[in-house]
Amino acid sequence: MAVCSLQAVFAGSGRYDKSAYLRLTRLPTDSLLRRGTAYLSADNCEDSAMVCFRLVADRLEHENDLAPEGLRQYAKALNSIGYLYVTYYSDMEKAYRQFARSMEVARRGNLPDLLPRAYLNIGALYNFNNKYVTDGQYKSFIMDNLRRAFREAIGMKQWDVVVYSMFNMASMEKDSIRMVASDIRTFQHLDIPDTIPLLGYTRSMIRGLQAFHQGRYEEAMAAYREMLALTDQPIPNRERMELMARSEMADLLVVMGKGREAIDCLHTIIGKAASYDADDILIDAYETLSDLYLGMGDTQRADSCNYEYLKLKDAFVSRSNLQKVDRSRFLKQIEEVSAQVESERADRLRVLRLLAIVVAVAVLSAVALFLILKSYLRQKRYIRTLFEKNEELLRTEQTLREQNKQLASGKEEAGGTMARGGEGAEILRGDEGTEVRGDENGNRGFSRSEECGAWSENSSEPEANLTPHSTLLTPRKTPSHPRTPAPSKNAPSPPRASEAPKHHPLSEEAKDLLLARVKEALADTSLICQDGFTQAMLAEHIGTNANYLSVVINEKTGKNFRTLVNECRVKEVCRRLSDQARYGGFTIETIAQGVGFKSYANFVTTFRNFTGISPSAYLKMARQRDKKRPEEA
Repeated sequence: MAVCSLQAVFAGSGRYDKSAYLRLTRLPTDSLLRRGTAYLSADNCEDSAMVCFRLVADRLEHENDLAPEGLRQYAKALNSIGYLYVTYYSDMEKAYRQFARSMEVARRGNLPDLLPRAYLNIGALYNFNNKYVTDGQYKSFIMDNLRRAFREAIGMKQWDVVVYSMFNMASMEKDSIRMVASDIRTFQHLDIPDTIPLLGYTRSMIRGLQAFHQGRYEEAMAAYREMLALTDQPIPNRERMELMARSEMADLLVVMGKGREAIDCLHTIIGKAASYDADDILIDAYETLSDLYLGMGDTQRADSCNYEYLKLKDAFVSRSNLQKVDRSRFLKQIEEVSAQVESERADRLRVLRLLAIVVAVAVLSAVALFLILKSYLRQKRYIRTLFEKNEELLRTEQTLREQNKQLASGKEEAGGTMARGGEGAEILRGDEGTEVRGDENGNRGFSRSEECGAWSENSSEPEANLTPHSTLLTPRKTPSHPRTPAPSKNAPSPPRASEAPKHHPLSEEAKDLLLARVKEALADTSLICQDGFTQAMLAEHIGTNANYLSVVINEKTGKNFRTLVNECRVKEVCRRLSDQARYGGFTIETIAQGVGFKSYANFVTTFRNFTGISPSAYLKMARQRDKKRPEEA
């Protein structure tokens, strides 16, 4: 993969390319981590690495309830940012904040395998700070972190952290190797894979330091030469590792009293350090060389080396400050770009939320509209079904009424009227001069007594001919017959039509006959549509007792008189609403009043209870039916 520095893209020309930053923001988190790690391994790509790791950290920082893998990625990004702040941006304060935050995330996510590396980086941070700033102030703190990283990494078999921690501890304590003697013994007994970077280099350095402090200089020199030979292999920071090995050799040559060889070694270091951009090692080399020349009495060369030492040191500090300012400017620019992108992202999220709300409202509205339409169509079908059933009921009722009329007319023509006491009937004497007409089975009904002939002033004798309903109904006027003797004064008075017999219940036959007369009467619209039509008016119309009438209606229909009459009126309203040719010019309220309903609200309730739909819906269906008939024709 081709790796290039984003410094040139964003800040090299004094401006930044926002599109390059946006392209990186579109990468997934794991891709950004891999790319950032690749930038760290390339030359002059630290800015690119910083951008990648910052994007990961900023992205995961704003996510709630991160999964363990997300916390791991977040901690790694923070750790890498801290490393860049130490090694490239020279901002120790920000570096420490990143390392501390990485440790906090690792503990929160129960990720102990990330802690050793964080301890190692904090130790390296203070080691760097100790060398160039406060000269030993944090040595104890540094060693505590390095030793913790070393020991915890052993338990987790993080061998690269083990090696790097040991390398840093040995480098710090090379003047007093006994301070880390126990850790060195532990390190030497570990079975570390040979593939771990810097493993052979660190082992050779430890052997050299041990031999040096024991006075075995030739053995120490052999170990340092092994270190130098290992730099020919691909190891991390190979150039710097080479300079460090040559520096150890130069220091050993000075101790061994081989000044000329030491001077040659230092000149080699100076030549290579300039090309490797290792100013800190170059400064140390000039300082050592100045001391050697001064010890040899060559003050001119000593002063020249001392001058180079001071000049390089000042230039190093100045250049470090300038680079820090320049890199800080770059970081500031990246922060501004990040803030701008974040603001745009927030705006997009607001727009998306608004759009989601609009879409949700639209979907809900569509669903509601669909449900309303579905309900409307279902209600419409239901109304149509009820209308058709009511229409069919009215037609059936009208057909039955016509058939009954034809049947009754045929019977009158064939047999005439039934005489009193005719075939199939028996006159039984009831209480108080009341005759009880019974049938062959002994069922009894009531009839007039023989004295009934005196009830009518215009009649000379009781009626001779009775209809089949004569057991219940008041006598109809018939041709005159010889008058029967007038009743005596002591004779009981005849029962009135409004009085109910008390001791002789109606037979089932009598009830059926009375119900038939009731239905016949209720079919007369001129009767039931009268204003104030009552049960007494119906009883008087069919010539019976009101109490008899109430009993029969309740027993035979399960309804009271008012409900029965209202149903008949509703049927008449349905007929009129269906007959648009005759009643199309009338309102529903006018038709309701015309059949006897005084309250329109009561009419609507009664109509709905009987038909299942409202009067207006019934009228609408009737009109639609009439409209379709010409189209079908």
